[in-house]
Amino acid sequence: MPYILEAQKFYPDGFTLHPEWNGLYEHIGYMNKIFTTKKDACAYYDKYNKHMRKLNANNTLSGMLRSDYDPESKILYVVREYGGEYLKLEPFEKLEENVVKQPENYVEIFINERIKKSDNPNSKIKKSALLEEFKCWNQQEQVSIKIPKGEELYLYEYMNKKFGKIENLKGDRDRGTICYKGWSGVEFIRDDVYDLPTL
Repeated sequence: MPYILEAQKFYPDGFTLHPEWNGLYEHIGYMNKIFTTKKDACAYYDKYNKHMRKLNANNTLSGMLRSDYDPESKILYVVREYGGEYLKLEPFEKLEENVVKQPENYVEIFINERIKKSDNPNSKIKKSALLEEFKCWNQQEQVSIKIPKGEELYLYEYMNKKFGKIENLKGDRDRGTICYKGWSGVEFIRDDVYDLPTL
């Protein structure tokens, strides 16, 4: 018997918002991937969702196999027997390709537009300020690229490549910052479009 993954969205307030619908989960679609066994389906989910608990976390392949819902997207997956349903949703590897390629391109554009080497050797950019600045630029440019949780490495790796490896920098004792990670000898390119984060 072949198996597939059904995607659902979890609504924490489902019973309150729509009590007449008697549930918390809404069907989204079926992933375009067919598995020989439930175990294969679980292993596939686990491979591409390392930030989540294993789909078969309870170590049983009997009964309904439903993943936890993602805390950000509220999406979860259920293992179903395949019965000829339309499989319209892209598999995880395709989604991952789209996510990986786009942030890399936009990160490069962002850094080239918003960061430069500084004439002031004491100029520094905090790791946290860099991420906040990217979010601000993202919103201003209406790029709407969301770097996956834990994958801010796209941003940091390109900074390392262009401006040198991230360092442990001394902070400002008056501000209560003793040490932080960041890059020295660089600064934000300032203009009048929007306010930039300061150190």
